[in-house]
Amino acid sequence: MIIGSGPAGLSAAIAAARGGAAVTIVEQLDKPALKLLASGGGRCNLTNLLARDEFMRAFGRRGGFMRPALDAMDAQGLRNMLEGLNVPTESPDGVHVYPASNRSKDVLAALLTECDRLNARLMLATRAREVVVHDGRVEALQTSNGVLRADALLIATGGRGYPQLGGGESGYGLARGTGHRIIEPKPALVGLVTRETWPGACAGVSLNDAEIAINAKGASRRRGAILFTHKGVSGPAVLDISGDISELLAKHAPAKVEVRLKLTLDDERAWLARLDEARRSHGKKTLGGLLSEAIPARLGRTVCDLAGADWAARCAHLGAVEAKRIAAVLSGAPLTVTGTEGWPSAMVTRGGVDLAQVDPKTLESRLVRGLYFAGEIVDLDGPSGGFNLQWAFSSGWLAGLAVSNNCG
Repeated sequence: MIIGSGPAGLSAAIAAARGGAAVTIVEQLDKPALKLLASGGGRCNLTNLLARDEFMRAFGRRGGFMRPALDAMDAQGLRNMLEGLNVPTESPDGVHVYPASNRSKDVLAALLTECDRLNARLMLATRAREVVVHDGRVEALQTSNGVLRADALLIATGGRGYPQLGGGESGYGLARGTGHRIIEPKPALVGLVTRETWPGACAGVSLNDAEIAINAKGASRRRGAILFTHKGVSGPAVLDISGDISELLAKHAPAKVEVRLKLTLDDERAWLARLDEARRSHGKKTLGGLLSEAIPARLGRTVCDLAGADWAARCAHLGAVEAKRIAAVLSGAPLTVTGTEGWPSAMVTRGGVDLAQVDPKTLESRLVRGLYFAGEIVDLDGPSGGFNLQWAFSSGWLAGLAVSNNCG
C-alpha cells in the first residue's frame, strides 16, 4: 500500500510490483503527480550528474542518510529506468538531466503506463485517514473509501509546498498518529520578503552571478542568479538559501534575518580601485555609465540612491566618501528578511518525519514494523537543480524494494 502518487510513490510502486508485491496507490486528488507535472516549469529537471559525495553534501549534515537510497538508484539508474520506459534523457549543460522531450508529462505518462502494466491499482480521490497498527505492525489503512488491509505501507505524501497542487499536512498527521516525531515543516526553495522596499523598485531585474549571505559568522552563503521581486528577492541563489533562512525566522520574534547581497563578485576593495581608476582616467564618464558596465541600469540607479550618490555625476567629481559608500553597497547591500513568500510558492519543505526514527537502509520506521517513508515527507531537502526529484525517485525505489521483500 502506497499513499501518494508523486515520483516517490510511483517509483516505489514500480519497484515493489516488479518484485512481486500486489500494489495499491492511494491518492487524495483526482489526478496524480501534479507537482511532478509542474517541476522545472514543466521541463522536469530529473537529476544532475554531480559525484555522489558532492550530491549528498548539498543536502547538508543529514545528506549521508540518503546513501543507501542512491545505492539502490543513482542518477544513472534513474536514467536507465526511464529509458527502459521509452523516456530518453539528456543533459544539455553536462550537469542537469531532463527528459529529451523537455516535457514532464512524458515522464508521468511512462510511470503510469508501467504501473498499469504491473497491475498496480491507483485509487484517486481517496483520502488516507489513519494508519491502523496492531502489536507494533501495520495492519490496515482507513480511507474515505473504506478500510484497506495492508501488510506494508509507504507514506509518500510529500510536503506542504504548493498546496494548490496537493501539498499539505496529511502525511504528517498519519505519521504523528503512529507515534513519529515531526520536525516543524518550514518553506524552502522559496522567495524571500524584505523589510526594505528598494528591491521592489528593481522588480524583474536579475543578476546572473551574485551572492547572498546570512549576516553572521560562519553562516550560509549561496552564489548564483538573483532576481529582484515586488516583495524582495528570489532566483536560484536565494531559493537555495531560503530553507536556512526559514529556520532562522522560526527562531526569532519578531521574525527577521539580516542578509547581504553581493551584487557583483568584486569585493569592496576591488570596487574602490575601479572607482578611483574611473575618477582618474575616465573622468568624463558618468557614474551611471560606469555602473551600467557591471549591473543593470535600473539596479545601478538604486545603488546610487542607497549610497547617496548622483547617477548623472561625472566620475571626475566622485569623492572618497561617496566612492566608499557605493563600493559598500555593491559588495554587500544589506537587507532585512522578514518572511518568505510562503507555502503557495515553496517548491519543497524543510522539516518532516525525524530521520532518527527511520532506518536509512530500508526506509522502514524504527517504531512500526511494515511502515515506510519516502521522498519529501521526511526531514531531508536539497537545493534546486534536480536534487529533490532524485531523492524522491531513489527513496521511493529503495522503499519499494524493501516493501516487496517484506511482503515476499
